[in-house]
Amino acid sequence: MKQKILIVDDKPENLFTLEDFILENLDVEVFKAERGNDALKLFLHHQFSLAILDVQMPEMDGYELAKYIRIRNESRSTPIIFLSAVYSDDFHVFKGYDSGGVDFITKPFNPQLLLNKIRFFIRLKAEEIKRKQIENNLAELVRERTEELEKAKFQAEEANRAKSNFLATMSHEIRTPMHAVLGMADLLKSTKINKVQTEYIKTIHQAGELLLSIINDILDFSKIEAGKLEFEKTDFELLELVKGIINLYDGKASEKGIFLEYKTNIRKPIYVLADSVRIKQILNNLINNAIKFTDPNGKVILQFKVKELPNEKINVRFRVVDNGKGIDPQKKKILFQPFAQEDNTITRRYGGSGLGLSIIKNIIEKYNGSISVKSKLNEGSIFFVNLTLDKGDEKNCTQLSYLVSEKQKTNILANSKILVAEDGKFNQILIKEMFSKIKCSFTISENGEIALNEFKKNKYDIVLMDCQMPVMDGYEAATQIRKYEQDNNLTATPIIALTANAIKGNKRRCLSAGMNYFLSKPFKKQELIEKLTFCIQNTNISPEEKEQKENEKFYEYEPDKIELLFDINPLKILYNDVGDEIYNLLESFTDQAKESKKGIEIAVKNSDYSDLSKYCHALKGCSSYIGAINLTESCDILAHKLSDLTKDDIKLKAKETLSLIQKTINKIEEIINNKTLSQ
Repeated sequence: MKQKILIVDDKPENLFTLEDFILENLDVEVFKAERGNDALKLFLHHQFSLAILDVQMPEMDGYELAKYIRIRNESRSTPIIFLSAVYSDDFHVFKGYDSGGVDFITKPFNPQLLLNKIRFFIRLKAEEIKRKQIENNLAELVRERTEELEKAKFQAEEANRAKSNFLATMSHEIRTPMHAVLGMADLLKSTKINKVQTEYIKTIHQAGELLLSIINDILDFSKIEAGKLEFEKTDFELLELVKGIINLYDGKASEKGIFLEYKTNIRKPIYVLADSVRIKQILNNLINNAIKFTDPNGKVILQFKVKELPNEKINVRFRVVDNGKGIDPQKKKILFQPFAQEDNTITRRYGGSGLGLSIIKNIIEKYNGSISVKSKLNEGSIFFVNLTLDKGDEKNCTQLSYLVSEKQKTNILANSKILVAEDGKFNQILIKEMFSKIKCSFTISENGEIALNEFKKNKYDIVLMDCQMPVMDGYEAATQIRKYEQDNNLTATPIIALTANAIKGNKRRCLSAGMNYFLSKPFKKQELIEKLTFCIQNTNISPEEKEQKENEKFYEYEPDKIELLFDINPLKILYNDVGDEIYNLLESFTDQAKESKKGIEIAVKNSDYSDLSKYCHALKGCSSYIGAINLTESCDILAHKLSDLTKDDIKLKAKETLSLIQKTINKIEEIINNKTLSQ
């Protein structure tokens, strides 16, 4: 495609002379105009590589025409050469440059000089056009790649959601019958049976526990993959925790003829702030493996010591020592990898998923710790765990459940009145049998609606609420119970969620519905008693203690105080391309932002999450384009990740987004009013 040159002169003979001269020497297309207005009309339809303007013309001189050419975005970069037979002094030369000219040549001009300058400027323009084409191609590639990445991200998120839903469903479907199997085996064990039947029950129980362990490992591994493994922080005493674990495995070790003990340098209570469940998970896995791979008459020893560090930290070192079969040196390198076992015969002989060590390695690394192993074949193994934990506070520690005797727990629950909402027939029978061992009264309801009506008729000390029930599920029933209590100025009754869904997010959903505690199916009688005991003990604390605990548990989150993160650089780059036209674009943005803000407010009020997602998706692209960083992130969450949030989370995030929208509008209006980008 030929480059285009525009010649503007009020004298036709000058136009034709210049045209012939240029066409003789250059392969270009020449356009002519005798007036400034005609030249501007040509600029509306053509992109010129060079404009040669006469200075002295009627109606509109060359200087004025150059200024109009510079106003338009499309022609702003067109090189302009002024030609004049009248003006040659410095004043007019500088005026030509001020008007946007790149050169000023007086008539009569040197033809060769003019030709060289024309060649130079059209070559320069050609390079600019080429550069812009490359930039446009690159921008198009980036846009296409961004679309591909967004599509891939959306598909990955959808796949992850589908996987999470599948795991949640499988968890529920497997845990519910497993709860009945293990529970009934426990109850059957306490009846009069012969030795053969005892062995049968023992086999059922061991197989069920193994299956449950594999389910838990798979769920934990899926959470680690998604980066959603949950960690809580509670104050507890470390030595108590270790004693509890040793007591837990003492019977299993004794059955196999293995000596189990712990050794420590601790002579006083050591209080730490961490997730006691995860710390127990680490030690449980290592001790269970040590017992599993140690032959009868062997030894398993848990050694640990602590060291106080600066900044309220404590270094804890555990060593689990056994004189079992040991580990092949060649296999040690894969020991902490997912699904890895020393060899295939281990799975057949000892069972397990091969995930345990991989999971606890991830837990340990979350505490900035490390795990390693020393081992010799046929001599035994030593696993080393190094953790750095926060110091705990004795005042906040509660007595660990295994230090309260079974008799004490039963006495605490005596005369308690418990409402159970459970639709599963097997689970109803199981709960009845479990409660028959406790001196408390209970009522079983088949669904949430019946449970709600029962709650309104009678006073209960605790509610056990299954989450998945027909007619009215546990979430809705718990919400209605809390509303009834509030309307009637009643003290909140502890509600324990019973669920077979162990996926992250379900616990938050239970708490959002008004439930206080969480018991995952299948649970044992001891676990149920411990949770009920904990509820009764916490119900009887003083209002002052309760208020203090609530203040520690929750913090006030004020979205209006969130600072807007704004990067003005994208706007500066845009201003270089479009000039003052950017202010019109910014006004369009504020109009859209105000409309989106109104739409989001209505969507939240009506719980219309489809509209909420739509408005946030539309606003996300614009806010990213102008550099509103945390508004973009907030809109992205509400546009694409609603399924990961509870209703309360959605309302909170929407409130934050509305605040950021208003702050962005204020910022943009300030930029428009002050012409900040023009300075």
